[in-house]
This record gives sequence, C-alpha cells and structure tokens, in this order.
Amino acid sequence: MHAPDTESAPPWYRHLHVWLLIAFPAISVFGGIAMLVLAIRTDDGLVADDYYRQGMEINQSLGRDRAALAAGLGAKLDLDVGAGRIRVTLRAHPDFGPPARLRLTFMHPTRSGMDHVVDLSAVDALRYEGTLPDLERARWYALIEADDWRLIETIDRR
Repeated sequence: MHAPDTESAPPWYRHLHVWLLIAFPAISVFGGIAMLVLAIRTDDGLVADDYYRQGMEINQSLGRDRAALAAGLGAKLDLDVGAGRIRVTLRAHPDFGPPARLRLTFMHPTRSGMDHVVDLSAVDALRYEGTLPDLERARWYALIEADDWRLIETIDRR
C-alpha cells in the first residue's frame, strides 16, 4: 500500500471547498448583525399605543373633511427650497372666513418619526407662509388644518 505524500499536498486554505464551507455561515452571521443594527437604529412607527382612541376619532376627521368640502376649500402649496419658505394659497367659497393661522403637517407615508409640523401665518386673506423644514426626497402627505376643517395634499419631492 502506498501512503499519501503529505509534503506535496497543498495546505487547507488552498482548497476551494473549505472556503465554501466557511463562507455560508460567515455570510449568515454578518447578515444577522446587519439586520440587528437596522432593527435597533430605525423606528418602524407603525404600531400606535392608542389605536382605540384613534379609531374613535376617525368620525371627527371625516367631519373635518366634510366641512372643507362644504366650504369649497382647496389648496396650492409652493415650496421655495432655496429660501426655506412654504406658501399655501387657499381656494374657497366667497363667504368663507379664513383663520389667522394654519397648521401644516408633512407626513412621511411609512415613517412617522420623520413627520414635520409647521405653523403658517396669514399673509393676506387666503395666503399663508411658514418656514420649510428639511424634507428628504420622497413622497409626502401635507395635512393643512384649522380648528374645524382639514385638507390633505400630496407632495412628490423625488
């Protein structure tokens, strides 16, 4: 019988199948660490602690939408990124009494932690201005509201 020649055999790290056996568990460990870091650093923001109260308030929200519809309200948003200003121009029936201030909420579609609230002051009868927050390039929902009505617009900043 002939014994294998140990001196001519290449070392273990020169065999491809050894690296294949090491690679799959190593990739799994690094992938798991990456997922753990993502889970810790990001806020999912999808679960509400007060879901029951929010469900009960949906009727109030629908009433505010109906009030905006009855007043013939519409809005045009102008974002002046260079000056850091936002202008909102309302359209309404002639008998509409505009409020002195509006609240504008920029809502991110998937991450509530990125939402921004801006107070708008009246410039004239149906025009309002405020400071534009730093918005990332994405689609945003703009909630324009007063005490008794609200409008929802979509802004695409892609």
